[in-house]
Amino acid sequence: MSVVPAPAPACCANHASAPATGTCQRCGAFICAAENGLLCPACAIRPDAAGPEAYRAKYWGRRDGRAWALGILGLWSWVPIVLQVVGGEMNWTNTALNAGISVACFAYWGGWAPMRRGILVVPVLIGASILTVEGYGVEFAAMVALALAISLVLAWFNARNRLFFRLDVTPAALEKSWRRYMDPRIPYVALALACLSACIPLLAFVSVPLWVSILLRSDPVTGKPILRGGFAAIGLFVTIVAALVGFVAMYNFFSTPSSR
Repeated sequence: MSVVPAPAPACCANHASAPATGTCQRCGAFICAAENGLLCPACAIRPDAAGPEAYRAKYWGRRDGRAWALGILGLWSWVPIVLQVVGGEMNWTNTALNAGISVACFAYWGGWAPMRRGILVVPVLIGASILTVEGYGVEFAAMVALALAISLVLAWFNARNRLFFRLDVTPAALEKSWRRYMDPRIPYVALALACLSACIPLLAFVSVPLWVSILLRSDPVTGKPILRGGFAAIGLFVTIVAALVGFVAMYNFFSTPSSR
């Protein structure tokens, strides 16, 4: 029986002695660590290499900020369930609603296509869940549900979100999304929203996904982060703390009887 030799490991197309660590996202040629990016040298020098098409290639099927934020919300929805189990006092309606929120959020986080529309059920479930807890009024539940619904509707029209769900994006929308992605002023907008979240906590439904997106951003060609991860992490932390302060203040406002 003849012995079939093992196939030789793939080598970089531009550095014959270097083992390949990946392929060029434009032409498919093998590249190595020396390229330090997602494109081979020949494709990287093309005029449109750092433009919308590289942006599309990098984020096709990759989660956006809202997907990550909803994934976090899916985990958080288990907190009241666990607290009820530990405390021995089950609110079964609240438990069922929070379980539904978790399932819907994880399905969206996983990129299940029907949930791009179906995720709009989450604001309704959250509002209903708030109403099952004693002390929360209809006004508070409606404001939280409406703010989240607006954020999800905006995601529907977002080109970056369409890339996550592997949907076609028009050239004009793709270029607009890419320019917004590369805009260095976006972190300042996110920081302003983070500060305003202390006064208007519902802005957290916009600022948290925005900071998560900034934290994950990297140049489509070099692969290097556009903003230092430490700054983005601090911004996300400030947003969450400010939103918590704002939600506590808003809860106290709506739960305290007005003086006659």
